[in-house]
Amino acid sequence: MTMGTIQEIDKKVTPKKEPLFKNKLWLYGIMVLIIGLLGWFSLKMLKD
Repeated sequence: MTMGTIQEIDKKVTPKKEPLFKNKLWLYGIMVLIIGLLGWFSLKMLKD
């Protein structure tokens, strides 16, 4: 038994997916804004 020639298999490079928000402060800011709006609307409905 003898070794044959070496065959190289090319790997396809998958593009790296970047997060929607690179800075987490933006994400936390939007979350605080949404929670604040929900709280405000809830209090408004409770008063009525």
